[in-house]
Amino acid sequence: MKKIILSLCLVMMTWIVVAQGIRFEKGTFAGALEKARKENKMVFVDVYAVWCGPCKWMSNTVFLDPEIGKYTDEHFVSIKIDSERGEGPSVKTRYAVEGLPGYLFLDSEGNVVYRKEGSMPAEKFMAVLKQAREYAADPNSVGRIAARYEAEKNNEQFLRTYLDKLKTSGSAGYYDVVEQYLGIQKTMAESSGEMVNFLYDHTHCLIFGGESDRILKENIGSEVWDLYVRKKVRETFQRLPETMARQTTEYAILKRDTVWIDLSLRRLAEEGVKIPEGQKERLLIYFYRQTEQGEPYKKLVAPQIEAFYNSLNVEELKAAHQRVLVQIKAQPNRIIRSWAMINSEKLRYQAAEYARFVLTPDEQAQFLKWAARTYEILPADYQNVAFYAKALYLNGDRNKAFGLMEEAIRLGANEKHAAGLVKDYETMKNGGKVTL
Repeated sequence: MKKIILSLCLVMMTWIVVAQGIRFEKGTFAGALEKARKENKMVFVDVYAVWCGPCKWMSNTVFLDPEIGKYTDEHFVSIKIDSERGEGPSVKTRYAVEGLPGYLFLDSEGNVVYRKEGSMPAEKFMAVLKQAREYAADPNSVGRIAARYEAEKNNEQFLRTYLDKLKTSGSAGYYDVVEQYLGIQKTMAESSGEMVNFLYDHTHCLIFGGESDRILKENIGSEVWDLYVRKKVRETFQRLPETMARQTTEYAILKRDTVWIDLSLRRLAEEGVKIPEGQKERLLIYFYRQTEQGEPYKKLVAPQIEAFYNSLNVEELKAAHQRVLVQIKAQPNRIIRSWAMINSEKLRYQAAEYARFVLTPDEQAQFLKWAARTYEILPADYQNVAFYAKALYLNGDRNKAFGLMEEAIRLGANEKHAAGLVKDYETMKNGGKVTL
């Protein structure tokens, strides 16, 4: 009997090992890349959010499939990235992840080889995994070409192959490759339909101040180009000034140089786009935040947040909110938001961004004051309660923080972010790092 039981246990243990599905790494994104380098594997990144229904469905079904698990173990280092916590927001931004769940397939240097998004059955996801490996095996895969870029960037055919692969893989931010290609290519006439299609294909990587900008200025609206610019292309080109302005700002961040912001604003004005008052300051705030330059960032935003804080009359906002609640109850199918909701959300966002660069006790006290105000405005709003709880956990009374987080979980029990609140509370109780 003991032998039979032992045999059954061994069978069960074997089944558990085989049927465990995808084994996701518990460490950092950088750690996953390093492990992939050592094991000569690709990296599979599942970008998710705790409130995302399709993300949960994939985790509870497809990712538990034993065949999927076996295949990923053999060929990938897998890691889950919470798009809203820890290093998740930076990964999401770096790889321009939009839909959730988002799947990134990277080489060990972090280059995008393939990408996909959305929930799907196991057989379709297996096809995605195999497609990613086929892309990686290509002798002209993005990663392999990227390694050759510096040595071959004056080779027109090489650059065109590289650009085609970047587009196919869903890569973003390859502004310099586009500009380099346009600067040396001899194949396409600038007034040709081929050039129109090329610029259309790489619209998301065009910037002011380069060859693409010059070509567009010289040809948009010309009789020759009008022969090739059909409806879909025309609609895209009509939005180009604003599109290129955004991308030039991202390029400024990439180069860590505000000269590109000045250029972007000047070119917008030349294109006849009305620039809102204070736009340069807003762009600089964004620039300093994205480039992690805390001191100039705080110098610009602290007076703004303080002025907004001082403008908020808590009692008036709370009274008006009660009146709005009556409307919400009477019209449950309408989306109605009170100024208390809108302003506390705005203050939460501003304070959370500022908190990333807090260093001194005075700055901590200022941040906590702002966080407390969101709670004072709407103490029954689970998001405000959770935000103040996490602010206290990071900069103040942790015992009070735990109590407030428990209250936030109770208030938000029926909300889509409920699982995230519980996850944050567990992290706090374990002394871990939480994201505001």
